[in-house]
Amino acid sequence: MRIHLVFAGLLVACGGAAPSPDSTRPNEASEVGAESPARVGAESPAGLGAESPARVALEDRADLANAFTQRGFDGAFVSWEAGANTGVCVGGELCGRAMVPASTYKIPHALIALETGVATGPDHEREWDGEERAIDAWNRDHTLASAIEFSAVWYFQEVAREIGPERMRDWLGRLDFGNGDIGSEIDQFWLDGPLAISPRDQVAWWHRFMADDLPVSAEHQEQVAAMATRERWERGRLVAKTGWATMDGPDHGWLVGCVEHEATPL
Repeated sequence: MRIHLVFAGLLVACGGAAPSPDSTRPNEASEVGAESPARVGAESPAGLGAESPARVALEDRADLANAFTQRGFDGAFVSWEAGANTGVCVGGELCGRAMVPASTYKIPHALIALETGVATGPDHEREWDGEERAIDAWNRDHTLASAIEFSAVWYFQEVAREIGPERMRDWLGRLDFGNGDIGSEIDQFWLDGPLAISPRDQVAWWHRFMADDLPVSAEHQEQVAAMATRERWERGRLVAKTGWATMDGPDHGWLVGCVEHEATPL
């Protein structure tokens, strides 16, 4: 039996913006994130599966907020275990505020690429175009697996252009990720908006992803989970993805993922 504890962490810089590894247009920031209702425990449009956020009551742990504020951030942390009807929210209204997903979108993006055949598997390689980018690790050829590992934006921008707006919009609807809005720029919507998702809905979506409860093949689900695995131990693993977005004002960063553990038989 596998036990899943899914979490989403969101940091919002209180001071000046830091350089963003997830945006190729750092001076063209999105204002997505100011419009979502923020009541802890409010119903959410995401999460059609068993881990719907509307079915999980979050305990507001305001006493833990200094973990963010003492380090100069506003922040949120949301987590609940698979099958639970209660979870934890640190950060109050930020737990329900929709924000640009940045490179956390690479997880559903990779699923869509595999399902549409735009990527044939983890080793699907694309040739670097020779343009020098700010992150040294991006300046080489990449496979789907290495593009997830090093968060290579250009790789996924090429993938997005090949998928195209019609298929991307269709698959976002099927996967029920965030607000499903790709706007008019097929290679920017997860970096600059209008795509947005809250920490609460990230957790609900990752529960479905890790439970193989999305309308994708089990092979593709496990391939993407394996590519996003950051650490393994004897009976478990950490599957996670980071993201960083530049907004109109403070930047924000994500860490979303799942601690998966094999339960010891009784």
